[in-house]
Amino acid sequence: MGAHIIDGEFQSDKYPSCPRGKVPLSVKDKRVQDLLWVMAQRWRSVDPELTEDLETALKAAGYVPPEESATLDVKSIRAQIRSATTTKDGDWEDAAHYFVRVEAPALCDRIEALETELAACKTELADERFRAADIIKELTGELAAVRSQLSLSEEK
Repeated sequence: MGAHIIDGEFQSDKYPSCPRGKVPLSVKDKRVQDLLWVMAQRWRSVDPELTEDLETALKAAGYVPPEESATLDVKSIRAQIRSATTTKDGDWEDAAHYFVRVEAPALCDRIEALETELAACKTELADERFRAADIIKELTGELAAVRSQLSLSEEK
């Protein structure tokens, strides 16, 4: 511990030319892309051009912003997991490997099952709406007939 602290400041050993107190981050590093995205959002009011350029660079490096990632399908998530499991990154802890290899695929299976269930519910809801519309039409017709009979009987 403390190997990166020199005179009380952080100093990168991998990038010694990086000034003390600064942290070198790459838009291509998948482990920090989400953090860089958040940083860009925080800087929007201070430097909109920085925000726009950083967002562009992150997207060009393959980052999918949170508002866009919600539209990712399970197949693309699986592809990302497969590519992550083939990454030879010595910095990963055993827990991360376990998550990527065991838990994440199980979560994808659960997502897929939930999406199937959701699609079935949407279909059922659509069917119910059609039935409700038919019932409303039928009742509207009956109501019109009753009103008609009522107005005829009032005229007599």
